Amino acid sequence: MDARLVSTAGRCRGGCWNIAPERGLLIGRGADCDVTLPEASVSRQHCRLSSTPEGLHLEDLGSRNPALVNGVPMRRGTVRPGDELSIGSHQFLLVCEGLAAETASEKDDHGDDTLSWSESTPLSLELDSARDGIQARPGTVQDLAFLFDITRELGLCPDIVGLFQTLRHRMTERFDPITLWTMLAHGRGGLVSVPEESRETPPLALLLTCLKERRGMLAPGKAYRGNRKVRTFTMAAPISVGEQDLGVVALRTETPRAVYDEADLRLLVLLCQSLAPAVCAVESLEQLRRDNERLRARAGESLELIGRGTLIRDVRTRIAQSAPSNLNVLITGETGTGKELVARLVHTESALRSGPFVVVNCAAIPRDLFESEFFGYERGAFTGAQRRFDGLLVQAHGGTLFLDEIGELSLENQARILRAVEEGKFRRVGGNEEERVRVRIIAATNKDLRRALALGQFRNDLFHRLNGFEIHIPPLSERISDIPLLAEHFFSMAKNQAKRPLSGFAPETLVYLQNRPWRGNVRELRNWVLRAVALATSEWIHPDISIEQLPETALDVHAPLPAVSLAEMERRHIAAVLAQCGGNIKEAAKVLRLARSTLYAKIAEYDLK
Repeated sequence: MDARLVSTAGRCRGGCWNIAPERGLLIGRGADCDVTLPEASVSRQHCRLSSTPEGLHLEDLGSRNPALVNGVPMRRGTVRPGDELSIGSHQFLLVCEGLAAETASEKDDHGDDTLSWSESTPLSLELDSARDGIQARPGTVQDLAFLFDITRELGLCPDIVGLFQTLRHRMTERFDPITLWTMLAHGRGGLVSVPEESRETPPLALLLTCLKERRGMLAPGKAYRGNRKVRTFTMAAPISVGEQDLGVVALRTETPRAVYDEADLRLLVLLCQSLAPAVCAVESLEQLRRDNERLRARAGESLELIGRGTLIRDVRTRIAQSAPSNLNVLITGETGTGKELVARLVHTESALRSGPFVVVNCAAIPRDLFESEFFGYERGAFTGAQRRFDGLLVQAHGGTLFLDEIGELSLENQARILRAVEEGKFRRVGGNEEERVRVRIIAATNKDLRRALALGQFRNDLFHRLNGFEIHIPPLSERISDIPLLAEHFFSMAKNQAKRPLSGFAPETLVYLQNRPWRGNVRELRNWVLRAVALATSEWIHPDISIEQLPETALDVHAPLPAVSLAEMERRHIAAVLAQCGGNIKEAAKVLRLARSTLYAKIAEYDLK
């Protein structure tokens, strides 16, 4: 019988010795032994392993501390391949080449000497049905710390590729494998390697059995490195949650580089159990993102920047350059050019894409309420503050805060947000403690801020804090060649909502759209297409459609401003919202983004009914 003794723990871990049929294998502390174990608890000549045609035999040579076979003291007796031999602090595994699984250069399979961790006996290593299982817990404090650290890191990964890259890096540090496979379940009985293919063919038979039976498995085997035969060890553990099989992880090493044992298999299975919820959560998050994109497209929104011209390609380049950095971004361009779309693209391509994206219309928040809305307030900070309120900064923690129409902020409010924009530090209204948030600021404006700086209408220090990276979006008048693409894009989103089947635009319609002035830019073009789809009476949309009788959507920037005060404009706006909500105070307060107590005060102040 061609048998070997493999060291799995102790100072000689990784060593491998043949058990010669003629003289056997002498183990002890003495220098004349075949396996020398320099330890006080080991006798000079401790025991001998012999290989005969009948099997393997262990003989104690008069030691004070007999060897343990599978945890049981033995002075003399027969041992079998797969048995674990403990002498002092050293542990060994008995391996018989005749029963070893073929690996590497031969067919992958697992035989009777395969160790497995089965869920039928909860989290136990089934080495022998007659012995008790090992407890499902980390074997050392170092293993516990490893599980804690890697679980924390995996929880921060935003996508499946990043998650498996982190997993591979940490497992390489801990197990030092020659080959590592991380695979996701795909369809019925299929496995897909993530994030990249290994140079060595994976042991699919072992992996599929591991996943099907939900058992962690350790399979010894052999391989040839030139003329040298080496011992290999392949570990595999399933990734599963409830009844759902998510994937499988496998590692392979060989002697004398390393040896995998029960403790390594236990740690790998525990790691995969910790990994399973993270995989499930990330896959669910990615599915939500895809569903969100479909809903946006169905609602007429899109996170795609349409256009092939040079100017729009430059915008894409600026997005790609700015997204990975932590710098604040300033987006400039005329009304309706798509500044919020660009801001969302920067957010979705940044490291904070898993965090919230909070939109703030600086022009819509009354000057006196901006501080409390932006920073939040403590309970009792002012009349009507009946509870603590988290402001927009806190709501955007861990993500992006989009400040639209930043040029409309008053100088007083510009000064208030300076420190928050630069350092993320702020203090709630009525609060005494300074708080900190991790937020990236993206600001947008249709104004010429450099001219506003010269006129003293915008603070120079705030401008430089916001302008970490500037992206200018050209008006539609400079993107004439992109108009047909945009029109077709909006048509494809809206045609399913049409009252009758539509085929598209007549050729003369696209010519008309390219020659028509678009003062409202892409937004005006989008509204034109949506109205055309809704009102079309034939299969094709023609330029003489009756929607041209509707008033233009763009405002005349040269028209005189209304001669009314800001208070009068606020009174009219509140009255209009109340009428729109049918006098429902709760609904009107939501629309106005005011506390109900504040709305009651405004109603009394302006004598509204």
